[in-house]
Amino acid sequence: MHNLRFALVFGLMAAACGGTDPSASGVFPAEGFAGRDLRVEISGDATSWTDGATVTFGAGVTVSNVTVASPTDLFADLKIDASAAAGLQDVTVASNGSVTLKQAFSVTSPVEAQFTGGVEQGGRPLFTIINHDFDNPFDLTADASGALANLTVTGPAGTDFQVDTQSSTAYALQGVVFIDGNAAAGMLTVASGPTASQTSSVIANVDIKARAATPLTSGTQAMGTIANVGDTLWYSLAAPAGLVHLGLGVSSSTASPAIGILEGGSYNHIVGGTYAVVPAETVNIVVLDTKGVAGYNVNLLPVAEALASVAEPAAPADDTTQSAVVPAAIPFQVTNATISGAADLDYTKLVIDAAHASKKIHIVAQSADNSTDTAVDVTTNATTSAIGGEYDGGAQGGSDGGFTCQFTGACGEDIVVGPLAAGTYYVKVEAGALGYDASFTDYSLLVWFE
Repeated sequence: MHNLRFALVFGLMAAACGGTDPSASGVFPAEGFAGRDLRVEISGDATSWTDGATVTFGAGVTVSNVTVASPTDLFADLKIDASAAAGLQDVTVASNGSVTLKQAFSVTSPVEAQFTGGVEQGGRPLFTIINHDFDNPFDLTADASGALANLTVTGPAGTDFQVDTQSSTAYALQGVVFIDGNAAAGMLTVASGPTASQTSSVIANVDIKARAATPLTSGTQAMGTIANVGDTLWYSLAAPAGLVHLGLGVSSSTASPAIGILEGGSYNHIVGGTYAVVPAETVNIVVLDTKGVAGYNVNLLPVAEALASVAEPAAPADDTTQSAVVPAAIPFQVTNATISGAADLDYTKLVIDAAHASKKIHIVAQSADNSTDTAVDVTTNATTSAIGGEYDGGAQGGSDGGFTCQFTGACGEDIVVGPLAAGTYYVKVEAGALGYDASFTDYSLLVWFE
């Protein structure tokens, strides 16, 4: 009986002393933003933590200032790297043994990117970058030009994120991103705040999809569809050295697509909109909507032609119809042209043969510095009034509407005349009545049949 009583007491003592294994029971807060600092509390169960305890939170998280408040409670400072991988991390405390709390702490991105339109090579989707970190609002301070002084958005190589300052807020950036034809998936970073105290927020991956450009053939119409807001059509054209001009038709009266002609598939190398002078290499052509309209068809007619080129003689050599510049053929380009003064007249001779009498003439006086204001007329001689046609508007029946600017930013007069009967005509270029400035005098003249 004595032995039985001893065994019973011993068993009860063993149960009372050794029934719970040491463990970590919780982390508070249980999540933190990448790129931020955070102080956390870790609680334990049946632990015996003492000064000198060490804590680990996984890759990308640096732990410092570990303070043991009791054998079952400690505090620690975390520094989470801006590029730390999002997801759950194990938390380990080493002090009088080691305990691990699996999947106990979540690293999250402080920002989230949402896109409208195809996130693909050659794309131009709309974006919204949402800020989930209410302690660090986006710094929308503007400089003297109105641009953001303390905020930059940097995407993967080959992308250009352009923030719309008018519609953006401290917790939501809005704008468009231009995606080059060779761009690939990668990180997106938002740096916000003065240089000395910037906060970086990283989105680990912008998934840019590969896309092959649809080949175009000169003189052959192609059809595409802008299916969704923010979508683009992406084409390639193997063009001879010379002029590329594009006819565009749309199935929607509310749509307003823009066209860009790009060298090398890069939006930084847009050389034209509906027309461009290009080298003998393959160029890309992008069609995008500027009104937020979707679900319509686009008909695109590309034409690539050899281009005659002639330099304007020194003034006043072409100031009369008798001394007009005479190009060798149409289409042609007059280079190094100058409106040397408010009274300067520049004449270029047009000879329309019977084979082209049914066609219209497209004339562009493009500012070489995007500031030269010109006026363009077509006449039969120096004394007749301008011939009526499809003009962009302006004085004297010709075009002097200030500037017509393309998607590329190239500005100038852009008119369509005709069809003209077979015969001899003259393109007259003079100083624009709306804004001629003697400091800006250079332009080029492009003429082709349409």
